[in-house]
Amino acid sequence: MNRYFFPTIILLTILIGAFVFLPRRNVSKKNIAVLFAHGFSAHENAYAGIAKAVATVQANGTPVEMKIYWFNVLDKIQLAAVCEAALTDCPDCLIVGGGTATQVLHELIQKRKQSIPALFVAVNNPVELGILKSLECPGGCMTGVVTVPLDSFEMPKICRLIKPEARRIVLPCDISNDPDGHVQQHALAAKEYFEACGLVLDVLLLNGLADALRTIKSVLPAYDTLIGLELDSTIQLSSGIAKLCDEIGVTYFCGAFDGIAAGATVTYATNTAYLGMCAVDMAMEILFKGKNPAIMPVRSIANTREIYINTVAARRQGYSPDSAQIKANLAATPGMAWLVERLKLLV
Repeated sequence: MNRYFFPTIILLTILIGAFVFLPRRNVSKKNIAVLFAHGFSAHENAYAGIAKAVATVQANGTPVEMKIYWFNVLDKIQLAAVCEAALTDCPDCLIVGGGTATQVLHELIQKRKQSIPALFVAVNNPVELGILKSLECPGGCMTGVVTVPLDSFEMPKICRLIKPEARRIVLPCDISNDPDGHVQQHALAAKEYFEACGLVLDVLLLNGLADALRTIKSVLPAYDTLIGLELDSTIQLSSGIAKLCDEIGVTYFCGAFDGIAAGATVTYATNTAYLGMCAVDMAMEILFKGKNPAIMPVRSIANTREIYINTVAARRQGYSPDSAQIKANLAATPGMAWLVERLKLLV
């Protein structure tokens, strides 16, 4: 018998006994607070992605719990109260949706001198808003997930490819909620694009949302198409805008997921569910792998946008889409062919 046989058996016995009987370190359960706007499709879609991702990691045995805090994006006082409540509960990590809520949460974290890791979803300009020092090295306790910035010509191109017969287009733009002028820049770029095509696009400047629908209604009969941009706060009025377009027979192109539920003919928007899932992935790295959000680069996700064409709404809004021709137009346009697979018809 090999002279190493008995020593090997003894060593294995000791190792097995140590594994079975010695106390093992328990990984404590981690709590994630999730803050999103109720009744805002982009937020609810992102939350659905977060809930799905959390359910997956829970099924894999990861000790994590999630609590949702809904807020009203139009009520700044209520939003601040919701953020205060989430911070008072002292979760291990926060996930927050949208630029307005992220700013409020950021200010409260600094005021309360807390250092809870926080992840934002779909904040298009976090450095300009003063939330981060840079996308590569955020500093502080916040980082997050963003999409590749919207090309100023994307929505105008979508409009031309889907409704080439559009002749007079109006683009509402709320300047009261655009401190850095990004939305206005996109609106003016769209105007230049249509003018280069020999078409008319009028930018309708709005100073707040209180009387926005009344203002839009007063000018809408002069147009055949209305465009809403992804970054513009008038997206919050998408249901009301869709109803006006139904009444007057104007085709509505909406730049946010809210357009699907609102009844826009065309919705061109980011799939925020995927952004939510990415945020959970980052949260797991922070909570269970010790990543530091201060030096954790912001994730920039490309090609997350999708096109939804509501054929029922189209008929109400004076338009009959030809899906085969639309796909052919997309496929033949440089830089837009990838959207052929992202085109969905709602009937």
